[in-house]
Amino acid sequence: RYKVSAFGLIALSLLSLMVTPLRSRANYWLYPVAILALLPVSLIEQRYYIVPFTLFMLFRQPKGFAVEITLLVWFVMLSAGITYGMSTMQFFI
Repeated sequence: RYKVSAFGLIALSLLSLMVTPLRSRANYWLYPVAILALLPVSLIEQRYYIVPFTLFMLFRQPKGFAVEITLLVWFVMLSAGITYGMSTMQFFI
């Protein structure tokens, strides 16, 4: 059940990446590098997911002010949740 939910979120993430324009064509190196960095290990610490996401946020074309504030709040909450889960050892086997 959790794997199916995770697959749905992964599919949604990939689709959103495909339609999000970046500032320059030269920034599209981020996609293969992020995938290659995360694929070799089956169990990756969650803190390593933040780096490709931060680079993506840096290189994408900015939207309106409300969208940027919403994304900032979402990113802060997501980072706080990941940090809390790591500090309480809830994300580790």
